Amino acid sequence: QESRSVSQAFPTSILGTSFEASDPFLLCENWYSISEGEAKDPDDFPVDWHPHRGMLSVSYFKTGTVRHADSMGNRETFRAPGLQWFFAGSGVMHAEGGTPKGKSQQGFRFWINVPATHKMDNPTYGAVQ
Repeated sequence: QESRSVSQAFPTSILGTSFEASDPFLLCENWYSISEGEAKDPDDFPVDWHPHRGMLSVSYFKTGTVRHADSMGNRETFRAPGLQWFFAGSGVMHAEGGTPKGKSQQGFRFWINVPATHKMDNPTYGAVQ
């Protein structure tokens, strides 16, 4: 069982039709899922390796276990509740996921557009449990 939704940062009925009106928010993601199993290899993730650049994501995990890995060398596993931020800057590859089989993961994430002057800054990652 999985329910994952990605939506506009704010409804257009509030902002009108202009994307710029919601800047710096790109979107808000809300999810609830029940894990179908755990990876056998530490580099296997339900959300496989993929790139990001020039944006920041801030995630709050309400339930579940969170695994994160990235091309900066960060590897972390923590249990919710917790907060995680990921500044992609000039570009980074990452993968995520990892709640044990049959357990739920629930949370939400804000995707934030960073000013042009910072899009090529070095990427950073952090988490608070």
